[in-house]
Amino acid sequence: MAITKIEVPELFDFGSDNSAFKLPTGTTAERPTSPSNGEMRFNTTTGYVEYYDTTDTQWWEIDYETVCTTNDPNYPITNLAYYKMSDASDSSGNGYNGTATNVNFNVAGEFGNAGEFNGSSSYIDLGNNSSNNSSTISVSLWFKTNGQSGTGTLINNGGANSNETGYYLGLTSSGYLRFNGGNPTNIDGSVDYADGSWHNVIMTLNNGAYSIYIDGNTTPVITGTGAFTSTATRPTWIGRFSYTPLAIEFFNGSIDQIRIFDSALNASQVTQLYNETQCVPTIVPSENFNTVLYTGNGTTQSITSLDFQPDFTWIKQRNIPQNHRLFDSVRGATNILSSSNTNAQGTNSQTLTSFNSNGFSLGNNVAVNTNSGTYVSWNWKAGGTAVSNTDGTITTQVSANVDAGFSIVQYTAAGNQSFGHGLSQAPELIIQKLYSTTSGWYVYSAPTGLQKYLQLNSTAALSGTDSSWITAVTNTTFTANWSGNSYSYINYCFHSVDGYSKIGSYTGTGATGNVQYVGFEPAFVMVKATSTSEPWFILDNKRDPNNPRDNRLMPDSTAAESNGSVHTMDFNSNNFTLNGTVGNGTNGSGQTYIFLAIAADPT
Repeated sequence: MAITKIEVPELFDFGSDNSAFKLPTGTTAERPTSPSNGEMRFNTTTGYVEYYDTTDTQWWEIDYETVCTTNDPNYPITNLAYYKMSDASDSSGNGYNGTATNVNFNVAGEFGNAGEFNGSSSYIDLGNNSSNNSSTISVSLWFKTNGQSGTGTLINNGGANSNETGYYLGLTSSGYLRFNGGNPTNIDGSVDYADGSWHNVIMTLNNGAYSIYIDGNTTPVITGTGAFTSTATRPTWIGRFSYTPLAIEFFNGSIDQIRIFDSALNASQVTQLYNETQCVPTIVPSENFNTVLYTGNGTTQSITSLDFQPDFTWIKQRNIPQNHRLFDSVRGATNILSSSNTNAQGTNSQTLTSFNSNGFSLGNNVAVNTNSGTYVSWNWKAGGTAVSNTDGTITTQVSANVDAGFSIVQYTAAGNQSFGHGLSQAPELIIQKLYSTTSGWYVYSAPTGLQKYLQLNSTAALSGTDSSWITAVTNTTFTANWSGNSYSYINYCFHSVDGYSKIGSYTGTGATGNVQYVGFEPAFVMVKATSTSEPWFILDNKRDPNNPRDNRLMPDSTAAESNGSVHTMDFNSNNFTLNGTVGNGTNGSGQTYIFLAIAADPT
């Protein structure tokens, strides 16, 4: 290795070959007795490189940056499917999305959210495809029991069925691991893992040979050779047994971080998976969304308290009844839509007159700036000036904030067409308005599914199946089948971003303490009942800076702000908690809801 001194006193060029530069090594006890300032060595006791500082006469460790793994769909090797369990979608990019039944994804997992299985009806169907039908396969998942009393299934693919050679992995009624890989009998472990703690279990199958590992231990707790090759007659199910309705064996507890591989993992990879590291969100919420309160002056004024230039600003007068006013940079300032009616777009030069680098400017229109009126504005950053997107059959104009999972999409079209949305993954919430003529606001959400809609301007429950509504949503486009003439549409598209936003669903309890884990303290929550007719509700941390949060506004109504304990909720460090006990607005017993939550800045 050539070393060239290029600068006085201590800068050297070590060249471009692959040789190593070796430091002196030794234990803590073997440190030099009179070290020089900046002297470096590798401490074999601590496992760190350290250097000596004569200023404070101490050895200092050089720490290593911890590389997070939970955002990596190919950790520690290429994943065939990856379920982060904030929903049932596959994050590997291979499209092996599951279908969840009665799984609550709003609970804390080992890494972010987890799926909570109720022990009686919850499961995820991963389908019957190449992601689970192979003679060589590995599965890693984390589980935590919640009062499991009988046999509980973690994952299976026809295993324990004498007529098939699938695989089964679960727990016995004693909490022992149970495996079956086409054997005549089950193979059970001998340690109770039904202890309410998180455990990582890894199953490897290699042309009949099998090994089951637990909690990073490289010695399998179950190993042997079975009849498993593949199965083409059963889907893979998480949380229930798929063989017979007489022995469904539902799991009672939580499951997180499911990774499926098309190879047999080795011992080193088993340890790596147990030592996964949660990725800390790098996005700053207040640089992408913020709520601003202001008082009207009846003339003109500029709101300058944002840390970004907004592309979507939603304004509502709080102290008296007034329509909601929605503005975006794609349609242009002064162009008005209202979520509380079905009117076509209007234009008024005295409303929101410009989007500025740190906020927006207002004219003297009473809807946005009446003298002494109190107002709230919810503001989102998209991508600034719209650009053409040709991912779909119709070219769209898109302003997209990819990091924050938000885009504004405009187009003019008719018939069955697809539209590029500009995001890095499929939107989970699309709020759409046909704005060139009178029409309602139609809302798609991933929890409620395709071809069903809510209306932002209406209290109505979820629609029945409607083939003219959104029929497909992908990582690049969404498809709708509106019939009739060509009209102009605006769409506000959202997907969840770890540590910043969460789109989800929940079931009301009618009692206090209904916790919905989102992984951050919310700054904004919008909720809508899907199973019954109720208004939309918006709560935020500016109009209500402390718990309980109960100053509600309703996007479908002109009503002034109101409060009370009927629909109250708390914003906590990693969840929002519903405490309403009267009515069905946000927490009716047995009623279902969707929500959009956006984070406050961490404190």
